[in-house]
Amino acid sequence: MADGLQIKVENIPRVQARIREIYGEKAVAAQALCRQYATEAAKTVRAKQGLKQGEGYYWTNLTSLAIRGIKGFVDGDTNWVGWGLLHTMEYGRWLELANNRERAALEPTVRALFPRFMDDIRKIYGE
Repeated sequence: MADGLQIKVENIPRVQARIREIYGEKAVAAQALCRQYATEAAKTVRAKQGLKQGEGYYWTNLTSLAIRGIKGFVDGDTNWVGWGLLHTMEYGRWLELANNRERAALEPTVRALFPRFMDDIRKIYGE
C-alpha cells in the first residue's frame, strides 16, 4: 500500500469520527437544500395560480383557500431526507386528481424542480 493511503491502527477512531462529522455536515446541508426547494415549489405554484381563474391556471379559484393552503414540506430521519408539496384543504386531492390530472399542480411542479435539486444534491455529496 502507498504511504499516503496507510492509516495507523491508533488513528482509526479519529478517522471514523471525522467521517461521521463530514457525513453530518452533508446531511445538514441536504436538509437545508430540501427546505429551500420545498419553499420554492410552494411559491411557484402560488405564483402561477395566484387568485386567478380560467385557462392557463390550475383550477378555478372559488374561495382562494386551496391556493393559500399549498405548503412545502421536508421529511426524513437520520438516513434520508426529502421534500414535497401538499394541500391543506381536504378537497385538494380532488383538485389534483380530477379530469385525469389535467389540472394537477403539485406533482408537475415537483417534477420540474427535481432535476435541478438532484444536481444540487450531487454537489453536496461530491458525486
